[in-house]
This record gives sequence, structure tokens and C-alpha cells, in this order.
Amino acid sequence: MTTSKRCYDEDYTDLTSLSYEEWERYVFERAHINDFDVCYTHPERLVEYMTRMCRNFRSIGERYSLERINDGIWFLLGTAVEFGECLLLTEIPLQKRLECIRAMYHPFADFLAGHPAECMENCFYMWWDFIADNCFSFQDKVQVDWKRLQTRSERSKQPLRETQQLWEQTYRDASVDKRAVLDCTLEVLVQILRIDDIRCQEAALHGLGHLRHPRRAAIVQEYIEANRHMWSDNVECLRWLRHCRDGVVM
Repeated sequence: MTTSKRCYDEDYTDLTSLSYEEWERYVFERAHINDFDVCYTHPERLVEYMTRMCRNFRSIGERYSLERINDGIWFLLGTAVEFGECLLLTEIPLQKRLECIRAMYHPFADFLAGHPAECMENCFYMWWDFIADNCFSFQDKVQVDWKRLQTRSERSKQPLRETQQLWEQTYRDASVDKRAVLDCTLEVLVQILRIDDIRCQEAALHGLGHLRHPRRAAIVQEYIEANRHMWSDNVECLRWLRHCRDGVVM
């Protein structure tokens, strides 16, 4: 399979040759994380399907088990489909891509928030890692000592100026289209961070930690200060939060 996930093998399942109902059943009834025999010929349709799925996630949560939901999301966002790549395809109207990102608020607000499961599947925690890191990672292009930055980050009570300058520069270097996608992703992550559910907040923080956006540090620092009563006695959590703040989270 090629990086673009276009169809070059007749044995592949073309996800965009399916109706939305067929596509949804495939994703949540048949698909697995390592199901690589899939492709798509119409990325715009895939974005439309993903938007519809996210907006109706409450219904999906009522019809499928947590295990199947987990497999389906990993399948779509992980290496099998790598849906996040579609969000940068300029052949798809920008407005449709931004609508899809905004629709991703609903799985968290309408399903994850307040869910009674004591142990939630990890697809929600990893959701924005896939979207942010796989699409907008600059670590391969920026030559820095990441281990040193992580060590400095976890010891600093304030955002590191070194990483802040790094993300400001990468943001300036990005295309207008990519900056629009980055801004929209940040907007939705902030909305999820405001949901009164710790699992939603952790997912948003993890996503912010991977999003190379210059406004991220101030947002996470504000969260740290506002919730210091929750983290002050937990050294590991505070270290992780600072990594998220400075964009050096793993």
C-alpha cells in the first residue's frame, strides 16, 4: 500500500466505494488495527464519512461495543488508513476538512464524557496523537536534542522559551492551508479540554502535547495553574503536563 492509500491493487477494499452505512459497518464490525488491505479512491468522500461518523458518535456508541469502537478508531486513524493525511489534502475543499476536525469534538463530548466504563479503551487518548503528530510533526525536520529539552521541560515551572521559538518558527514556515488546519485543531482541543471529564481533558492535553502550535504552551500552562490542586503532589503527572506544554511529550 502506498503512503497516500490510493488503490493500486484490485484485491484491496476501496473504502470509498461503499455507501456510508456499509462503510460504518466495515469500520466497526470488520476492521482491525492491522487491516492493511484497504485503500480509498475518493479522499473527499472519506472526509465526509468521517465527519458524519463523528457527529453521530453517540449513536455509534449505543450500537457497538467498546472493543469494536477501539478497533475501528485505531483502524481509521492509525497506520491502516492514516485518515489524518486527508486533512492536509488541498484537493479537498478546506471548509470540508475544517468541518471534519470540528466534528471530532462530538466523540468526546457526546460519548466519552461521563461514560460509566471504569477502564476506557485507549483510542480516545490516542486520537489527537494520530491527528496532530502524524500530520504535523516537525521532529524529523528540526535538529535538536529532544532528550535535553524533555529534561529542561520537566524541571521548569514556566514554558521553555527554546521550544516556544521552535514552534513559532515552524508555524510561520507552514503554508496558509496548513496553518488553518493547525488553528482549527487547536480550537477543538481547547473545547475538549474544557469538558468536565478527566479522560477528555487527558486526551486533549496529550493532543496538545503533539500539536506544534505556538499558542499551545500558554493554554497548557493555564491548565496547570488552574488545576494545581490536582497535580501538585503527583510528580509524574506534573512532569507529563510540562512535556505537553512544551511540545516534547512522547
